[in-house]
Amino acid sequence: MRICRERPLCRSVNRMAILLDLPQRKLQRLKNYDYSQNGVYFITICTHSRQHLFGRIDNSKIILNNAGKMVFEKFSEISEFYPDIIIGNFIVMPNHLYAILLIQHTGMAQGPEWHRNTPERHGGRSLQ
Repeated sequence: MRICRERPLCRSVNRMAILLDLPQRKLQRLKNYDYSQNGVYFITICTHSRQHLFGRIDNSKIILNNAGKMVFEKFSEISEFYPDIIIGNFIVMPNHLYAILLIQHTGMAQGPEWHRNTPERHGGRSLQ
């Protein structure tokens, strides 16, 4: 059993999982790797309990429902809000999304400082 000890929230979630006898998540990240640095990343985002919230498969074709169409539309707009992130290919499936992201920081906006919640970072508006 692997327990995340770095963050208080992670510790409390893992304690609850142990108390409820739930399976422990495997750590999928490389230790000491800064995922905000420039690079190409393949990501998967799954729905809760892998519920088919975004549509269905019919005759080997994906039929997106309104929620799936919204996810497709909003995900394709990420680069408008975060110009350092370029969306490569992506696909919305009934219960998950696969995507290839290119993070391409310019100048000094790279690394941990990039995550700051500043008006400059978010097109002149604060996210607070």
